[in-house]
Amino acid sequence: MPGVQGATYCVPIWGRYYEMVFGSQAIADFRQPAVMPLYRPFAGHYASLAPSPTPSPSATTSPSPSSAAQPTPTAPKTTAPAPTAQPTGTAAP
Repeated sequence: MPGVQGATYCVPIWGRYYEMVFGSQAIADFRQPAVMPLYRPFAGHYASLAPSPTPSPSATTSPSPSSAAQPTPTAPKTTAPAPTAQPTGTAAP
């Protein structure tokens, strides 16, 4: 659906639903908590923003050459249907 974005259909549908549920009833704003929570970024093992580990001094920075044969890509096998000499089905009168 070219030219369609989330607001094109979703927002009007949600607006109609919201109107049916709440009508003209005023909805109270959220109250601010007495003590604001302190957020710290997660830097554990599975964190996506964690710094990358520092390599040890003995680690090599280039890959070692391999003597194993590398696989070569092959073309995918395709099978075409065999043509039929006679049409199938019943003949039209």
